[in-house]
Amino acid sequence: MAVDHGQPSAGKNVEPQPVIGLVLHGLDGQFYQSVENTARTYQQSGQPPFRLNAGGALQEGDVAVQRAFLRQLLAGHVSGIVLAPADGQALLPELLQARKQGVCVVNIGSRLDTRLMGNKQLVIPWVGPDNRAAAKDVAELLAGRLSKGDQVAILAGRPGDTSSFERVTGFRHALKTAGLKVVAIEAAGWQQDRAEAIVAGWLKKYPNLKGIAAAGDNMAVGALMAIEAAGRQNRIVVTGFDNLASARPWLRNGQLLATVEWFPEKQGIYGINKVMGNCKGNQYTPVALVTVENMDRYPSPGMSRKVRYFW
Repeated sequence: MAVDHGQPSAGKNVEPQPVIGLVLHGLDGQFYQSVENTARTYQQSGQPPFRLNAGGALQEGDVAVQRAFLRQLLAGHVSGIVLAPADGQALLPELLQARKQGVCVVNIGSRLDTRLMGNKQLVIPWVGPDNRAAAKDVAELLAGRLSKGDQVAILAGRPGDTSSFERVTGFRHALKTAGLKVVAIEAAGWQQDRAEAIVAGWLKKYPNLKGIAAAGDNMAVGALMAIEAAGRQNRIVVTGFDNLASARPWLRNGQLLATVEWFPEKQGIYGINKVMGNCKGNQYTPVALVTVENMDRYPSPGMSRKVRYFW
């Protein structure tokens, strides 16, 4: 993708608009498509005026594409960058180059490793949900359906992913505080098929398993499919995270107890505003616990969400 240098189109005394780079990953999925589409709508509103250059990797984990796009942006006099990193460590050379050029970078989505940034004295503001607190809320709801001493398990996302780490930490704390026994924690890499296979194994190994907290809805759906295949519907409480459309039928029929909406389309807008503002300080964004009772108030990404466009 060619970089827009933000040059005025024609005429004299026309101030060039700032160019904001939006670097995403997982563009083949609902979340970051929603971030990009909403950012484009925000840009087209003209308030504030800026030019948007959005791109990135179709698939999660494709760091090479992100690195190439970041280098392209930095070579094109970009004013600021909003980044949802596929891998914070691999992107470190480009982040250091951005600092050298005085380009503001704001981190959305998965949080960059703060220890790694600290070692390089690299300060990058982060905008996103408080994953640990939201996970604690959904796990407390799960615990409320169970009894002390019941066995539960946790499906994590991708190893090394900070969002997964924060969610799992929140789950563990809430479940253990409620007196439940966490018998297994395993990473399914956000994948439905992988989660289904893991849970099928758990059902054999832990016949008294009563609850599963999944760090993502794709994994929650995989868990529910394994439970259904084993004929144990409505005997194991499952929760998710992300409010994906694929999970909503399970939520509506009561087999998925709850999920978490974290308004992904807002991440890009908050990030753009911070890039164009003072580029300082972290900012937590809203979350909502979604159950069958309130799910119609919280449509999934890709559904009608115009009510959430807040500028």
